Amino acid sequence: MDKEEILEKSRQEQIDEGEVNALNTSRNLAFKIAGGLSVLFITFSLFVVKDRYAAHVVMAIFWCSYSTEYLYKYKFYKRKADMVGFISSLILGVGFGILAIVEVLWT
Repeated sequence: MDKEEILEKSRQEQIDEGEVNALNTSRNLAFKIAGGLSVLFITFSLFVVKDRYAAHVVMAIFWCSYSTEYLYKYKFYKRKADMVGFISSLILGVGFGILAIVEVLWT
């Protein structure tokens, strides 16, 4: 195959390799952060055992990992919808994290 055949085949597939790379990078970092937060909250729960805040911890991890993905999408595409997704999911993640800690410390 020569260069023109490869380029034509790539155009027909309609796959943007830059987009795929950006999405994979964002998901990879999101899951690393989610794993780190999981370890943090699990370690915290070993010292202060409360079952009531478990749902809040899971939601905090979920929303914080999604905020990372939206941030990387925004860096790549510069779309306002991704920035809104980043800000709203970050607020939810931090809010659930604070709620979990408050429930443990003041109950």
